[in-house]
Amino acid sequence: MRHTYNTRNRLQYILPNTRLAKTYNAYYVQGLRFYNLLPLEIREFQSKKFKHILNKILIQSEGYTFEEIETFIVNLDDTTFYF
Repeated sequence: MRHTYNTRNRLQYILPNTRLAKTYNAYYVQGLRFYNLLPLEIREFQSKKFKHILNKILIQSEGYTFEEIETFIVNLDDTTFYF
């Protein structure tokens, strides 16, 4: 779910509140966290191009945990993308 107010986070998905680590680590919540980390340029691609770029990012990151992939995505710059 997103909101329509003109704020800096209006394009971010709102994560559900979770009490338990089991819920927080669910694929649904982690997927939203991962998507929110991606730069806006990548999120705006059409489905086929988005999947292609996402696959390249995951392969380049060589991460085995979400934290490793998260660190890689946060440190991405414009020269990392091979559009």
